[in-house]
Amino acid sequence: MKCDTFSIQIYSGLRVRHSGETYELQDVYDILQEYVDDVGLCVSVTPTTYVYTESGFEHGVVIGLINYPRFPSTVSELRVKATQIAEMVMNKLRQDRVTICFPDYSITIGEE
Repeated sequence: MKCDTFSIQIYSGLRVRHSGETYELQDVYDILQEYVDDVGLCVSVTPTTYVYTESGFEHGVVIGLINYPRFPSTVSELRVKATQIAEMVMNKLRQDRVTICFPDYSITIGEE
């Protein structure tokens, strides 16, 4: 099996900015499980830590999508699914913004 390579990463924090509440990895798994069951998709979830200015840090996740040869998609279908996932994760984890990295550009959705 073979298809064109196309990888997407979605970056999201786990801490709610205004309350300080922190979500767990299991919350992310639960959110994604519902989506992948609905559309027939497989994603990866990698825990990460974001380190930023003034001694700040936050735990988060990187959600990965690939063009899987067993169930190939078009590039535009993958972009749509990634955007749907990013919006869903942003809303359910109560994040102000998330970033989607496509091979050719990156976008941040949410508050400016």
